[in-house]
Formats: sequence, C-alpha cells, structure tokens
Amino acid sequence: MLRALAMITCARCTRALASTRARVRCHAADPFRPEVGSPAPLAINALVAMERGASARACDAPDVAVLVEALRPELQGALVRTCAEEPWIAKYKEEGRFGLPLTDEDPLVCMQRNECLLGIYLLARHPDGLESGGGPLLKAEDFLDPDRLDVMAAGALEVEL
Repeated sequence: MLRALAMITCARCTRALASTRARVRCHAADPFRPEVGSPAPLAINALVAMERGASARACDAPDVAVLVEALRPELQGALVRTCAEEPWIAKYKEEGRFGLPLTDEDPLVCMQRNECLLGIYLLARHPDGLESGGGPLLKAEDFLDPDRLDVMAAGALEVEL
C-alpha cells in the first residue's frame, strides 16, 4: 500500500515538473540569461556613493550617474525651488520623500534625493528615455512614483542644462 502511494506521488510530481518545464521552454527565450533589468538602481546607488565621497571609478558609476554628479548643484537648486513651489509638500511634511533637506544624512532620504536628481536630469535631457548599453531605456517613470514624477517634471522645465 505504501509503495503504491509513493508511486502515485512520484507520478504526480513528475507531471507537475514536466508541465513547468514546458512552460519555461515556451515562454522564455533563454532561461539561463533572463532579461536585463532597469539600469536605474545602479545609477542611483552610484549617486548615493558619490554623494558620500566615493569616486565615480570606485563605485563603478554608469555614465548617466557621472553626468548627474557633475550637474548636482544645478539639479539640487531646481529640486529645492520646485519643492518650495508645491504647497502640499510642506503641508503634509513630505520633504523627506523628495530628499530634503539637502543636509539630511538619513540613508532613505539620501536615496530619494538622488532618485529625484536623476529624475530631473532624465526629464530635462532625455524625456523619452536614455539608451543604456543594449538594455531597456532608462526612464524616470521606472523609479519615481506619480506624485514625485509630477513635481520632478515641473522642476525639469526650469532647469537649464
């Protein structure tokens, strides 16, 4: 009886695995080389590291992160001005979501500040997306939520890059 139960269980497992394998073969072009993800996390992490004092070479920064770092003073000025013009940000104490104040050392605020700076740059210079070495386009919509995207779009209009 136990042997028959084991054989039935093994047969079910084999069928389940066979159907999974068939689905992988049908829907994936190459299961060993999945699609390349967005380059946004690499750029944002490099910007955070450069803000903390690392060199672009040390943090293996993508080209877009080096450009944003070079334009950091102008982009930060646009970020501060744009957030000051939006009354709801101060009213609901949402400054941290935009990386403000600029002197804040909180890692989450620092990351969000660099997301906003990268977003302003992309919306000002590359509104349709930036080529990223054969991978998907780098777009601000990929890493900014709709509220921050609207504010950053307004900031991108006033930036002279």
